[in-house]
Amino acid sequence: MAVNNDTIIDSLHQLETLLFHGNILDEVESHPLISLRDQLKSIYPKPDSRTIDEDKKLIADLNYFEINSLYHLIKQYSLIVPSTLLTALFDVIRLKICINMETYPSVCDYYFDWSLTYLVADSTINYLIDAKHVLPNMDEYFLALFSRIGHQSVCTKSRISYSMSISHKNTPTFFQLNDSTERLLQAFIIYLNNYFLNNHQQCESHFRILNWLLNMTDIYGFVPYFVKTGFPNALPQWISIKQDERKDISLELWDFIFGILYNLTRHWSGVEALNKFKMIDTLKQWKEQYALRLPVVEDDNEYDKEILITYYLAYLTLLEPKELKRESISNVQTILDYILEQTIQAFNSTSLFCGPYNVCEFLEGLAKMVVNDTFLIYIISRENIYELFIEKFLLFNAVCESTILNTIICSSLYTIIWSISFQPEYSMKLKSNDKLISTVEQRVKNQSNDEYALEMKRVAKGILFNLDYLQMDAQATAVDPNSDDNQIKVMVSYAHRDVTFCKKIVTKLQIHFQGDIWVDFNKLSVSHEDDWEDIAKAISQCDVILMIVTENYCSSKSCRREVIHADKRNKRMIPIYQ
Repeated sequence: MAVNNDTIIDSLHQLETLLFHGNILDEVESHPLISLRDQLKSIYPKPDSRTIDEDKKLIADLNYFEINSLYHLIKQYSLIVPSTLLTALFDVIRLKICINMETYPSVCDYYFDWSLTYLVADSTINYLIDAKHVLPNMDEYFLALFSRIGHQSVCTKSRISYSMSISHKNTPTFFQLNDSTERLLQAFIIYLNNYFLNNHQQCESHFRILNWLLNMTDIYGFVPYFVKTGFPNALPQWISIKQDERKDISLELWDFIFGILYNLTRHWSGVEALNKFKMIDTLKQWKEQYALRLPVVEDDNEYDKEILITYYLAYLTLLEPKELKRESISNVQTILDYILEQTIQAFNSTSLFCGPYNVCEFLEGLAKMVVNDTFLIYIISRENIYELFIEKFLLFNAVCESTILNTIICSSLYTIIWSISFQPEYSMKLKSNDKLISTVEQRVKNQSNDEYALEMKRVAKGILFNLDYLQMDAQATAVDPNSDDNQIKVMVSYAHRDVTFCKKIVTKLQIHFQGDIWVDFNKLSVSHEDDWEDIAKAISQCDVILMIVTENYCSSKSCRREVIHADKRNKRMIPIYQ
């Protein structure tokens, strides 16, 4: 008889029937297990006529059978096997697989697929969404086992190739959002809701599922999958639980929850969705309730410190720049000190890690914080911190394009140096560093169209603008033969958040004013992006600066810099107040 996937699947179906009825070990004539073995023998080694796609489909079917066999056989004997031995058996299976993945990382994909086969199965989904569980039971053992295998395989893959986790361009393909995986993620929410919101008994699978979610959301490209399936809505509900109602929720569980939250905030879609559900308010309430349970950072418990770090990294990432500028240093000073210490340790590590965090994550948090001048001054006033930023800025500029990690680190350092360049007492130090100036000037000349390269080029121009190295005055004196010498030139300076109001002003001005009006959304090719060369040129060439003064304008470093640049050139400035 010719052997193909259909005949093998037929044998698998017969075996599943025997498994379901609990008599797979009964001796019967022409047992399908023997038939399956003989069929597999006939196609191994693989005949030339078989395709890779056929073999991949066969492996998936065999995985499903293997898992079902393991499940039903263990379940059949669970009534006579002591629970301690049953637990030991599951641990042996898990540890064997984990050791295998550590030793041979190439098998991680196989074991992830193997675990996912169980997790997306109808029986697993039905169990996850069933609100009436009697614990302990066999399904819990298997749910914990396969969740753990899944998250361990992802953890191993990420450790070997950290760029997989942080790349904004290339999303790994070993997990994709389809009908089955979308149903799984939604079922996880239901299952966890039953614990967090409906007071179901805590069990190991809650920890293992949260750990699985933590490792999966740690991959930047996967975050939109979790946003789409409802996690930005679920997380605020879990975090809103009152302490006096659920004292059984351990710090380890909070560590998982805030880790997942922080991972979602690393992607713009996560920030947008979480803010829609008012996560900032939820975080403030959580801190008030749980502050007494969490130790102060000076304590020696590193595990608890990580919860606080994760909490604040997520909190500060979610804050809008305007809110962040109003944040008091007293609220974050202690944790900020600790983040700086962790940043130093990560930089000093050959792996660039400190605990679970890479230095790029600390730097991204710091780059967000320095929009607040008080935070910035506090940070760079710390002993050797300014020197550290300059040293690493020069170092990572030299290797910026070698890896995606180096690129992200370099990009964050550019943002930090740009913020420092706004400070008069530090701008002179920056100007006196010839190597730094040369490095920034070279970055401006970079022709790459990469997302990060373009952003660093824009920020580099901002640094040079702040340090008065974008000298456009010579161009300003050039005579345009087509210009009207008597025409008054007006530049409109405004905060980008006020663009709607600014456009109304400009429209009215164009009706009643016959001179030349320069405003970035009419003059620049990319609207609302600071092109510091063009801005410097516009300031130098204009007769009047029209400032649209709003709360956003007053808190904008860029607007402040435009005013300083204009004042140095004795430009007439007219404020318009909203």
